[in-house]
Amino acid sequence: MKTSTLVTALCTTVAAALAAIPSSHNQQRSQQQPRLLHTLPPSPSHLSTHTHTLSIAAESVHGGAIFTPSNKTNITTATGTFIIPHARVPTAGPTANNSASLYAASFHVSIDGLSSSTPPCGAALRAGIDIIYDAAADGEQRPFAWYQLAPADAVGFANFSAAPGDTVRLTVTASAAQPGAGVATVENFGHLPAGKSSAAVLQTASVTVVGKQGIALCRRQAGWVVEDFPLPGLPDFPVALADFTAVTFGGLGVGLDSGRKVGEKEFVAGTRLVDISQEAQGGRLTKCELVRGERGVSASGVEAH
Repeated sequence: MKTSTLVTALCTTVAAALAAIPSSHNQQRSQQQPRLLHTLPPSPSHLSTHTHTLSIAAESVHGGAIFTPSNKTNITTATGTFIIPHARVPTAGPTANNSASLYAASFHVSIDGLSSSTPPCGAALRAGIDIIYDAAADGEQRPFAWYQLAPADAVGFANFSAAPGDTVRLTVTASAAQPGAGVATVENFGHLPAGKSSAAVLQTASVTVVGKQGIALCRRQAGWVVEDFPLPGLPDFPVALADFTAVTFGGLGVGLDSGRKVGEKEFVAGTRLVDISQEAQGGRLTKCELVRGERGVSASGVEAH
């Protein structure tokens, strides 16, 4: 795999913009832990013509960094590492201290699926972590690690568990032989000491997935994304976004079928940022930017508490 070793990415929420879920949503919840519906977007992600800037007025469920390779090169692998944050009730804004609501956020690495597309390129390969705060189930729930070759449903990684504060690495690899197949992998490094960026893997899970016949990956986008997904029973209403503090996607890697390494300059030129913006929840919910640090380029968002 060819990687961009100097790339990191950070995302957060703007807590003051969050809005409560209508009370009718709460009445439809299962007694089991809620799961999010990891749908493909109904319309293209709204990127502005200005580099690294989102048109704030656009409706979007995505926040984070999206890389598109230049020329006709296709993506084979995308990877990223982050610390799983806590899911908390916002302390400011319309959802603050709502004792009867549900809050969630999804963090995932993906190939494709960040704008609408039609067959034969109608698939998305993803590996992700969902965090959920459910007031009806006594607060924060255990993070849910999942994989997906959309439009098929997301599936939980078997024999894998994680907790807030664990460092996890997500990797998705498109099959070179089958246009609609790939591998999704999650690795857990546990709680790393402050300042330590690497350690032995404590737990890993990897799954080969094959999509529906006739639906393939375009392999034209790699994403490191925070997303505001809906519940399965309410596909038209994204869950109120949880307050999750700052999240940094580090060690970003992009593998190309040409075998070229994606360097910092090419990554910056080919990356656009999106912010979650939902009018029903108060407007813009994240703020993302590219920043430079000791390890290179970062995609960042800022979450208020």
